[in-house]
Amino acid sequence: MATTKGIVIEIAGNASNLVKALKSADSALSDTKSALKAVDKALALDPSNIELLTQKEELLTNAIQETESRLEALRSAAEMAAQGLEDGTVSREQYAQLAAEIATTEHNLSDLEGTAEETKVALEDAANSAGDIAPELQDSANAADDLADSAEEADENLDDITEGGG
Repeated sequence: MATTKGIVIEIAGNASNLVKALKSADSALSDTKSALKAVDKALALDPSNIELLTQKEELLTNAIQETESRLEALRSAAEMAAQGLEDGTVSREQYAQLAAEIATTEHNLSDLEGTAEETKVALEDAANSAGDIAPELQDSANAADDLADSAEEADENLDDITEGGG
């Protein structure tokens, strides 16, 4: 018997590995989606934060892999269900529900891949913006060094004046 989101398919063969694979994929996917929501909330406050964008990209990669695992398990269930359909152990309605679940998972995978691409572009833009600022920061650091050197020189001149005058 394989169960996924209310769909129960009884198959003559042993489906326990399939059930474990689906539960594992669903659990991992749920955890990843929770983490993604937290990162998205933080990104709403600072959309160009490179660290958060990198985290989101990693989480999306994980979500894609987990969704692919789930899809693979569902496709295995569909193969078993097709056999069950021929044998009469699976109804057409059960098979249709499983096919709908596969279509939904494929759509979710496509959405995740699209979001991952958008995140990649946002990360590249943020990195480029940081790269544009780097020369300005270097110029500011150089100016600060020059100012520190001038202050040191002025301090030495002041010491010379006070020593010579005393």
